[in-house]
Amino acid sequence: MTLQARYWRAALSIAALLPIACVKTPESYPIPDQHQPFRASSADPEYVVAGSKDASRYFVRDIRIDAGLWRWTGAQPELEFTLTSTHNRTLVYEFVINEETFKHTGPVHISFLVNGKLIAREIYDTPGDKKLEKLISEELLQATKKTRVTAHVENTWQSPDGVIFGILLKRAGFI
Repeated sequence: MTLQARYWRAALSIAALLPIACVKTPESYPIPDQHQPFRASSADPEYVVAGSKDASRYFVRDIRIDAGLWRWTGAQPELEFTLTSTHNRTLVYEFVINEETFKHTGPVHISFLVNGKLIAREIYDTPGDKKLEKLISEELLQATKKTRVTAHVENTWQSPDGVIFGILLKRAGFI
């Protein structure tokens, strides 16, 4: 190919791109909304991150103490918190439904209780990350006293060696 042919080929390639390059763009873009993520300190008596080193002090029963970011639960994981206030409190319960256990159990049914009172019963049709957020009535809570949160996993999976697997707890507590 001659030099002149290469020149014309390059010029045509550039010309083909010009309509794309001439698309008008806005002069500026607005700054996206800024949100601070909720972070509970390890000393927060109202919220626990399951992977924190002192998470086990919130565990009452049926939550494995194994190290890791998430903690396996059994059928009735129970947590205990000390609230400083009962006004306008929301329970946040973040967890994962494991894909492998879901293959055996199908949709997972979970009842959530605060101090023994049912606050929600949910059915989760897919595995993956899940989150329950529920405003809790002041009558169910008592400031400065222990508040218990239980998640009753109705259809757990039992391993061949007899271990019961419920959900993977990520974090939970009151905001």
